Formats: sequence, structure tokens, C-alpha cells
Amino acid sequence: MSKILDLGNGFYNIRGIFKIFRLVDVGTHSSLIKLKSGKFMMVDCIHIENGSPAHSQILEMTQNGNDIESIVILHPFHTVSIKSVHSMFPNAKLYGTQRHHTLFNDLPWQPELTESEDFKKLFEDDIDVSVSKGLLLEVPNNPNVHSGSVLLYHKASKSVHVDDTIGYLSHVPGLISLMTGYSTGQVMIHPGISQALEKRSGAADEFREWMKNLFVNWDVKNLCTAHSGALCEKDNPVPSISERVLEALSQVENTLKHHSNKYKDS
Repeated sequence: MSKILDLGNGFYNIRGIFKIFRLVDVGTHSSLIKLKSGKFMMVDCIHIENGSPAHSQILEMTQNGNDIESIVILHPFHTVSIKSVHSMFPNAKLYGTQRHHTLFNDLPWQPELTESEDFKKLFEDDIDVSVSKGLLLEVPNNPNVHSGSVLLYHKASKSVHVDDTIGYLSHVPGLISLMTGYSTGQVMIHPGISQALEKRSGAADEFREWMKNLFVNWDVKNLCTAHSGALCEKDNPVPSISERVLEALSQVENTLKHHSNKYKDS
């Protein structure tokens, strides 16, 4: 069942369930943002059961959904609930990536792709967006690699909404920890990064510098990740979220160096 986290200043992170192999819940999320105009933006789509407490709360906040003016989908491969959420809020303008436009060409997409500068300019008073540099949003012939994505930063609440590029492991069962080496409370870079890096010289350097600069330029107080939770600095003041992300980046340094050496002459 979905639940809503109120992170302040008009940012609400909606936590949902997403099970792999129908066994392990790795989590998923959506966010609801109150814009300066008083209207709302829904970021990403997850299953929201009609009549559930989360659904009722959303309707109450948004005048029965009438104040949701836009639905913004950031990750090319997060597609399961797009049609159901669009049906729930049919008057909201629908924004997605090129892959969404291609997969669901029967939906009334707005022309501005969420990975484009044109989209970024539409909502620049409220949010900033950044596309992962050096990573492919879609890896040819491998739909299982989801490392690249579009990250969104809400200026008023200092919250980042990110799908797969960065993860925060709010709970890792003991058996999974033993199998993977991941631990509860860990911030991590998506493990598929080696396959998502563009096969050219400089891609690894671009990714590293993009990630470093992003968490210097964005003053982040809340990190909301699809898999598998939201990390709030008020509850975890030391080290800072930016420091924890940079530590996660350092954990994939060998992968980045290996890629640089492999493609140094290409």
C-alpha cells in the first residue's frame, strides 16, 4: 500500500511497492509537488489504489485531482502505471521521455521531452532537472540496464527525486545483504553503470564530474530514490547527503577507471 511522506515546502514523496520475482520488495516512488502557482506536478507514476488512504489524501490536497496540472515521467523504463495514473488524472498535461512517446503513442504527450532543455525551461521557477551525463538513457539491445535517468530538484524543499541512478537502501534483509554486500542505510550508484556508460573516450570522466558538480550546485536536504527509500538530512545530519552521494561515487571509481582505460583511444 502506498504511503505519503510530507517533506515540507510543498514536496510529498509517495512510497510504493515494487517486487522483483514477486518476492523482494525493492520499492518504487512518485512525488507530488505544489508549485508556486498553487497547482501541482506529479512526478513519475506508481500504482495508487482507488479509495486507498494515499489516494484520498492526494484528492484532498488537489481539489479532487483538478489542481494536478502536469504528470512528469523521468525514467524511460518506469512505465508500468503511466496509463492508470493518466486515467486517474486525465486533465493533467503529460510529459515523458522519447521512449515513453514511442511506447505509448496513443497518449496525449506534450512535445517537450523531459530530457530536453525545452522542458527544463517550462518549470524553472520551481524545479531544476539534469540528465545523467556519460550514461545512455537507453542501452541498445539491453532493456535491463536502467542506470541513466533524469534527476529532478525541487528548489523550495531542496529535495531530489531520482529513480535508478542513485539508490538509498532504507532496508536490506540479512540474506540479501549477504548475497549482494549491500547494507541498510547505504547510498549507492546503480550497479549497471558499467553497461550504461557510453562506449567512448571521456564518458566516465563526464559522469564523475556531472555527479560531483550536481551535488555541489544543488543544496540537497532530501534524497528520494525509487529503490528503496527517502533519506532526509534532518534525520541523518552527519554525514550530509551530498557527502554520502560522493562516497557512493567513490565506490564505483574502479569501474570508471576501467572504462576510461578501455576507451582511451576511441
